[in-house]
Amino acid sequence: MGVVRRVLAIWLAGVMVLGLSGSCPAGDSVLKMSTTTSTQASGLLDILLPEFEKDTGIRVKVFAKGTGAAIRDGMDGNVDVIFVHAKAR
Repeated sequence: MGVVRRVLAIWLAGVMVLGLSGSCPAGDSVLKMSTTTSTQASGLLDILLPEFEKDTGIRVKVFAKGTGAAIRDGMDGNVDVIFVHAKAR
């Protein structure tokens, strides 16, 4: 695995572990993540998520949508983690 991929995988694992604290019940092996359609379409998650699942045993169910809808999912408690790229929000 290249250095960039390794760094991104470690970063994503850290983000998800922080997201897990208090939001994912013990023994739950599925993490719900809302992200933007552009992140999903970029292929980044296709690289990161298999590594995350391999390292943690936690499967990530991805919901791709617009930035505002992804943020609302997090605010409403519909997902465990949001992965968006809107600095202003």
